[in-house]
Amino acid sequence: MSYEDIRARLVGALETVAETDETISQRVATVAAMLARADQCAAQVANDGLMIPGSAGQLVAHPLLSEERALRTHADRVWAECLPLEDGNTGTGAATDDSVSLKAKRAADARWGRHRAAGEIA
Repeated sequence: MSYEDIRARLVGALETVAETDETISQRVATVAAMLARADQCAAQVANDGLMIPGSAGQLVAHPLLSEERALRTHADRVWAECLPLEDGNTGTGAATDDSVSLKAKRAADARWGRHRAAGEIA
């Protein structure tokens, strides 16, 4: 299966889940906002250059470089919480003994299990 096919199936499944799951919908909106801000930072850096004059006139790395990197890293982490892993679980880490965490994990497993059973995702 090609990258485009896998991507299309995953995006379709995520859109279906986001329509019925407010938490996923909010996370998708958060990721979109963070990536939009990161793109604004990247555009400003492209306009100003990678190096800018510092307080003493020395050249320093543009401060928005680290801001862009932080936004993209955080967006990746939030996005990873929305996606199923190969082992069938969702998110980046295992649930702890915390009952809220376990309930959230069970709900996510059930949600993605329905999409796997329907053949929407592998």
